[in-house]
Amino acid sequence: METTSPPPATVPTWTQWGSIRGIRAVMQTFLIFPLMGAFSPLTVIDRYRVKSVKGGAVFVSNHSSALDAVVMLQALPNRFRFRAFVVAAADSIFKRKWEAMLTQLLINTFPIPRAGGARPALDRLKQHLSHRWSVVIFPEGTLSRTGNIGTFKKGAAILAIDAGVPIVPAYIDGLYEVFPRFRRIPRRHAASIKFGDALYPEPGEDYDAFIARVEQAVRTLAGPKGLLRDEPAPTGSASADAFPHRGSLIYPPPHRGDGNNLGNSHRALMRASTSARRVECHGCAGPRDHNPSRLRGDRDHHTLRASVDLGLSHPERELAQAAFPSRVNRLRSSADSV
Repeated sequence: METTSPPPATVPTWTQWGSIRGIRAVMQTFLIFPLMGAFSPLTVIDRYRVKSVKGGAVFVSNHSSALDAVVMLQALPNRFRFRAFVVAAADSIFKRKWEAMLTQLLINTFPIPRAGGARPALDRLKQHLSHRWSVVIFPEGTLSRTGNIGTFKKGAAILAIDAGVPIVPAYIDGLYEVFPRFRRIPRRHAASIKFGDALYPEPGEDYDAFIARVEQAVRTLAGPKGLLRDEPAPTGSASADAFPHRGSLIYPPPHRGDGNNLGNSHRALMRASTSARRVECHGCAGPRDHNPSRLRGDRDHHTLRASVDLGLSHPERELAQAAFPSRVNRLRSSADSV
């Protein structure tokens, strides 16, 4: 049986017209950014690192929310914001024509296929970079399941090395609490973005080595949260192996977007510690809310619940304390009172 891949998504030239760029600038300035700020006030840290960049650049960050691109554009100086393409998966928003046109109008999205055949799209982006345009890309290639940083793919490094432009790393914090992949309606929570110094490829450095250095730069900007790694949600039968062993720094929380994974993950956590069955911790109304079908609370809450209940070593407790001090203290108080 022969199969054919869907035709690649095309980028119309109208998205770069001066009149369209003007409309986009007005809509971003007076509609999108104020609306975003109403439920997620943004703090920009170290924007001066971006202002020193000349010409085009590749801007990268972690990817925990569908709103990451809006925050990145809002934080950029105007000379980058109004001449930037936002890379988006061709198999997501570009499957619906109306959604593709809307995002192209508002934030100038550029489709790249994730299942192969990305080279022509990358070549076209290189041409735009050579004409002093910039590219916003999220190298993880997908939204984070847990809010932690995943492994970076090398597309950004290919663009930067071949086009001779720098990569500017950034870390976006707070948007996972606003609008993660499993939430349909955003909730109010402050967000911040922190920029790092522009990175250039070193002599003899290949794509893989360069993107690994970029990923480490983003993790450094994240502070203690950068030590945590996003992992696929556990699948299959529930077992204690659904969570890493005690010595690991990675404790993936239940993924609320998938009911089966949610139940399996949470039941595995319950069996991993007898005290976990009894702890009434901060963020939940009571023990009954720990039932998988009624689970509530966010990533930080359940990650730290595992940290306290499963008995991490002293260095790991210090890591959690540094990342989320108030929640750790409340969790400890709850555990001590049982």
